[in-house]
Amino acid sequence: GAPIGLGLFLLRRRPGSPAGRLVATLLAERRRLALGCILILAALLRFHDYALVPFHHETADEYQHAWDGWHLLREGVPAAWSTFPDRYPPGSVVDFRWFGDPYVVVKPYFDHPPLFSVLVGVADALGGAPGFLSCRLPVMRIVPIVLSLAGLLLLVRLCRAYGAGERATLLAALVYAVTPVMVLAQRLVKAESLLALLFMGAILAVRAIETRDRTRDALLAGILCGLSIWTKATGVAVLGSVLLLLCARRRWRAAAITTGVTAGFLGLYLLYAWHYDFGIFLKVIEAQATTKWVALDGLTDLLSGKVVVRWFGAGVYAFLILSAAVVALQGRRDLLVPLVLYGLTIALTADHRVVYGWYRIPLYPFLCVGAGLYLERMLEESDLAWTLPFALTAVLSGL
Repeated sequence: GAPIGLGLFLLRRRPGSPAGRLVATLLAERRRLALGCILILAALLRFHDYALVPFHHETADEYQHAWDGWHLLREGVPAAWSTFPDRYPPGSVVDFRWFGDPYVVVKPYFDHPPLFSVLVGVADALGGAPGFLSCRLPVMRIVPIVLSLAGLLLLVRLCRAYGAGERATLLAALVYAVTPVMVLAQRLVKAESLLALLFMGAILAVRAIETRDRTRDALLAGILCGLSIWTKATGVAVLGSVLLLLCARRRWRAAAITTGVTAGFLGLYLLYAWHYDFGIFLKVIEAQATTKWVALDGLTDLLSGKVVVRWFGAGVYAFLILSAAVVALQGRRDLLVPLVLYGLTIALTADHRVVYGWYRIPLYPFLCVGAGLYLERMLEESDLAWTLPFALTAVLSGL
């Protein structure tokens, strides 16, 4: 590589030489080449031993989505293991042990909305799973990894929408690509991987409405908010963020369109529940509301880095939160809206005894935007005030 690079450097001085034209082309496309290299690096890190870490059964929720998707596609009825088996009639419950752990599979299953499960079910079908217990991590985890790589490309547009320059955008993409807590969390078969993409898309639609106020952008925002609700109950934070930003800009018409489209998706979800068994659906919703709507204690837990339940990369996560706060104080307060609303939604709806690491996945793109803007300013200033926080949190992460 070194001799080839040196040769190109020497030959480029000749007027009209192929080497000169090649170097000029590479320099003109250096930003795209850099982004392509970051994307390749992100893929290599996410696919390295991806079926082994996080380890099998570190969270059984991964199989929850896989089994639900398999049953929906093969049998036309949602079925998976449930946290609330007591809310289901005895005839719809199957109790068994698998890999030494007890499972209670219920049918029809209403613990989570079905959209992400369908994507995982498609992957399992393509992987040739003959039964729901044949769904394997090497196949299932391809879905969240591919979604995270698509999220990297969407992050670039999100950075530009927040006014970031090329260097800040590439820095944000690099943070997203290599931060270990993000790399590992984005391997988990959890609906938050899809929710993160829908969240970014909805905010991008809002930014488009702020400049052009077109009906199709409002419709797109509504569709993305509706799909968020079909992905995870916490998707209501996407709708809340969109409406707050639109109302702050006095885009009342766009807010009304977005609300109407989202209401249509919510109605379809209720029809989905009615089709299978609306009585069971209401019992599960009641159970989730009474056991998980506990307190704001979970808000402090959200400030720590986790993949599943163990603290991981605490210093890096502290730096990400610090970056978002500093950038917001510098005038980009809109960045705080999705972070605060989604954080409050999780804190209010999650059991305060355990806040799982994958809850943070939809926050990562917005934290990376803040990190990119902060790092760019740090490189420009190159003084103690801007470098010290980054150095301290890096050392804290190492310790």
